[in-house]
Order: sequence, then structure tokens, then C-alpha cells
Amino acid sequence: MKVYFITENEYSEFMKIHKGYIFRAIEFTHSLEKSTALLSKASVAPLAEQKYEIWVSEKKVKNSTIDEVTSVSSGNLIYSRFEDDEKLNLENTTYNLYKKIFSILKKNNLNLVRIWNYVPNILDESGTLERYRQFNIGRNKAWEEFGPKDTNNKLIIPAASGIGALGGPLKIGVLFSKEKPVHINNPRQISAYNYSNKYGPKPPMFSRATYLPNVGLFISGTASIVGENSLHHGDHKKQTIETMRNIELLISKKNLVNYGIPKGYSLKDITDWRIYVKDIYGAKLIEKTFLNKLKENKPNYIFLHDDICRDNLLVEIEGTIFTKS
Repeated sequence: MKVYFITENEYSEFMKIHKGYIFRAIEFTHSLEKSTALLSKASVAPLAEQKYEIWVSEKKVKNSTIDEVTSVSSGNLIYSRFEDDEKLNLENTTYNLYKKIFSILKKNNLNLVRIWNYVPNILDESGTLERYRQFNIGRNKAWEEFGPKDTNNKLIIPAASGIGALGGPLKIGVLFSKEKPVHINNPRQISAYNYSNKYGPKPPMFSRATYLPNVGLFISGTASIVGENSLHHGDHKKQTIETMRNIELLISKKNLVNYGIPKGYSLKDITDWRIYVKDIYGAKLIEKTFLNKLKENKPNYIFLHDDICRDNLLVEIEGTIFTKS
């Protein structure tokens, strides 16, 4: 699998060239449009000319619907898209979409690898509760009732991101696998699903990364958090450095060996990056700091503008390491 970030001018020709091999296609856009059969539309504003994220498989893909959900499969991987307007409130909408995700998971004997949540107006308040906290209540409730469990009856929780969207429907992208992955946490950080109620009535449900043998490593949305606390309030540069430090340890051999993964990775091994910036005033400094950290390496990345899940976080970064070994 290879990820490309492309511009509007490149899009049509690119899709023709790779027709039949497109596994995941997203347009990051200022609009609130609904997704099409081929293209997900995430209402997250691009900060550069690159506005499309396209995953191209080495193998011919199969487009289908699984329980009326748009899906694409390639080998052992399946990518499905879930989308719904808020008919009652965000909590119920989230609960119902995750209930559907878990139904497909169990009915088709699949495993969760990676989830992307695009939450409209994530930091707004509805009633007396922030919308991200409402989202977490609905997600948590669905996970407790229907989520996968291991042989010790503990919930199995994969890598994920929860990103703000400008508005429109709640949109969730899910990467499934027929093979069992390994879910990973970071010794610098409390596992997100163990956060205290300081950050809401129910914690977020994600691991810091997921490793899938013979495919790669999927890094969750990562920010300037140590333990469970946000660090470097108001400082774009320090938050970016702290975020990269978290990713470095997460993917290192020192950490991965604890999960039975013999090989460690460095930042230069990350094959694609997504950088989410809270305010455009700090965007150039965040980008410069990110590029300086990678030094001579030329990263494959997309630069996006949106709200992040905590008001005091200025940057969130995620990535993937696609590998065959």
C-alpha cells in the first residue's frame, strides 16, 4: 500500500492511472458535502495545494457494500465508511454508528486496525457538555455493550484519531483486517481509555498505535500530552517537539519489544503523515519545526486546519509505516 497526497489539478489523471487499485480516497475540503461512492469528503480545511489523500494498493481492489456500508477490500484489508447526520444528538448518532461498526466486525469475523473520526464542531458546547465529550459518551457506551473483547474479557481497542470537522455529518472511516493486529500504548502517556474524568464523563477509546504483521504500523493522532496532561500551553514549537518525542518513543524498539514486535522504527520510517493545526497563525512555525525534526528526510505529508480534541492543544500528528516485514 502506498499513500499519495495530491492537488486538484492532479486528481483526475491520477485516478485514471490507478483505476481499480484505489483503496482509500479522501478529499479534505472547506465544504460540508456528503461523501460519494468513490470519494470520502472530510470537512477539514487543507492548508496547502494538496487536498486529496489517496491509498493505492499493489493488488486490484474489490468495491462492495457490507451491510449497506460502502467498503473496499484488498487482500486481508477492508476499509469501510460510516456517515450519518445527527438526528437526535451527537451522543446517540455516535452510539448508533459504532453499533453498526461492531455488528459488521462480528458478523464478518474481522479485526479492528485503525479508525478515523471526523467530529463536526468538536469543541462547541451543546447544552452543558462539550461535543467531543458527548461523542466519547456515545462511543464508550457502544464499546462497552458491543465492542470486541479478548479471552480475558478485556476490550480490544485499536489506533484512532478524533478530529474536528467544520460541520456536516459525523463521518467515521474504519480499517478492518482478517488478520489479528497488535495494539500498542506509550509509556510516556496514560492509555487514553484510562484517562480520569478530568477530561469528561467517559474517556476516549483508542490505543496509541496498532501493528499489523506484513502490513505496517498505524500511529494514532498524537499531541503534546504526557501522562494525561497537555503540556506547553500556547507554544506551537514546543508542542510540536513534544508530539514528535511521543511518536519517537511509541515506535521505538524499546517500546515495541514489549508487544512482541522484534523491530523498532524511527521517524524516517514513517511513510505518510497528517498534521492537524488548530490555528493558522502558528502553522508556519509548526511546519518548520516538523521539517527540522526530520532534517534531511523529505516527508510525505498533508497539512490541515481544524479544531483538535482539547482546546489547549495546538497540533496533532498521525502517521503510518507501511512495511512488508
